[in-house]
Amino acid sequence: MDRKEFLPIFERSGFLLTLDLYLIRQVCAVLSKWKKDGIAVPITVRISQLQLTQTNFIDLLTAAVDSAGLDHSLLRLEIPGSGTYWAGEYALLVLQRLRDAGFAISSELMEIHNLLP
Repeated sequence: MDRKEFLPIFERSGFLLTLDLYLIRQVCAVLSKWKKDGIAVPITVRISQLQLTQTNFIDLLTAAVDSAGLDHSLLRLEIPGSGTYWAGEYALLVLQRLRDAGFAISSELMEIHNLLP
């Protein structure tokens, strides 16, 4: 099954929110193990624009990274600028706050609105 088939279903059902956070926690666990082994290599995680509409997303993300003892810059976030969901102006505010918190952001949304440094 192609991701173009199941991702819209996951977005509509809200399951993608749970899946994104699960993947973020798993990546944090890997990064934490690498840190203990003396390796500090960032990993990029692609998340849904839908996350940017969640009022607690920044808190959940920060808690996952902080509880793993990681620098925020080690978890890079990629947010697609197109898809089945447009998160709106609030999303741009969340992207800016994530960047201000030290997360590396790759997003067509920020490029379109000239929010990248």
